Amino acid sequence: MFDIKPAPSFDNFVTGKNMELVDKLKSACSRVFDEGFIYIWGNKGTGKSHLLAAMRKLSDENGVSTFFFRKNQKIKKYRRRCGSSLLLVDDVHLRTDNDQYFIFDWYNELKANHGALVVAGDEPPYALNIRADLLTRLGWGLVYRVHELTDSQKLEAMVKYSLERGFYLSSEVINYVLRHRARDLNCLLEILEGIDYYSIETRRRVTVPLVKEFFAISQSI
Repeated sequence: MFDIKPAPSFDNFVTGKNMELVDKLKSACSRVFDEGFIYIWGNKGTGKSHLLAAMRKLSDENGVSTFFFRKNQKIKKYRRRCGSSLLLVDDVHLRTDNDQYFIFDWYNELKANHGALVVAGDEPPYALNIRADLLTRLGWGLVYRVHELTDSQKLEAMVKYSLERGFYLSSEVINYVLRHRARDLNCLLEILEGIDYYSIETRRRVTVPLVKEFFAISQSI
């Protein structure tokens, strides 16, 4: 089965109340870093990883030297040639002591060489359980909360996601999914991905009966 999951970008991120944050992150993907250090935080499913991946995509398009360490990747040691780069780090609250040391080292080198650092976590800086020196540095830059979407904005995100995958999602199907499944956006989009695959396998349109059938099968596995 082939994967047609849309790649995260700023174009397919539903902004909601995060307009100022999105503008700052976009500007951080340019060759001149107006803001050197940004910390973003929010609940699971608010789109932090999506935003970092969108930054990687845009910075690559802009020819910016970028290093992106996703949540399951160990932080690599800073190298001298990386000074004016953009560093993106996901899930700082889950990082090992060794990873945190390397992030701290990157911070100091990037600051000295006019680079930039964007870090994501699940709590505001003061609530993070990480080494004190790194915690202090994260609090020195810009700090933004990634606000959750309203139900209507989640609906917008679901429609946008389905169109990018190439199938039509009716309001009846969306409302049924919202009533019967968790409203975390990541979970909702994963559900849509499964529904899409099931629709392709069964060669049927995405309708409420098909979704009910998919849910029943999913629960039995």
